[in-house]
Amino acid sequence: MADPTLLDEFERRVKADPASVTFANLGEQYRRAGRFDDAIAVCRAGLEHHPGYTSARVTLGRALAGVEDFDGARDELKAVLSDTPDNLAALQGLADLDDLEAEVRSARAVADEFSIDLASGEIPPSPASFENDTGSRGGPGTATLAPLERFLSAVRRRRTKARRR
Repeated sequence: MADPTLLDEFERRVKADPASVTFANLGEQYRRAGRFDDAIAVCRAGLEHHPGYTSARVTLGRALAGVEDFDGARDELKAVLSDTPDNLAALQGLADLDDLEAEVRSARAVADEFSIDLASGEIPPSPASFENDTGSRGGPGTATLAPLERFLSAVRRRRTKARRR
């Protein structure tokens, strides 16, 4: 979770000096607040002045993952590892990225199956796949509910991971 006091202070410092290394802290606070686009913009601008700032590259990679730019995230994290192969944050970022990408693929498949609009979170009132579904055990809808339950579990895991960061 981002600290609003730190966020304000870092924003003030970067505004006063756009070449300040404080950009990395600001980018991380934005990422923790779920402001991924802001984190990406700040990190990219700061890395123009400080291209070797490793922790900023890790933050950029994590923020790119937050907007589901998995290829971009992977490229950033691998770039860090090419310079510092033992960078634990980049290694953990790659591992988290693989998990997140798999969860997103699974969630999209279930959303497509049930005509769920992921952007709005709206579910149609009576999905056609629920009609006439006798399920294998447990009565009507049981077989159809399993993918939806996997989807909801993936969403819960993703939210839990996001809170930990």
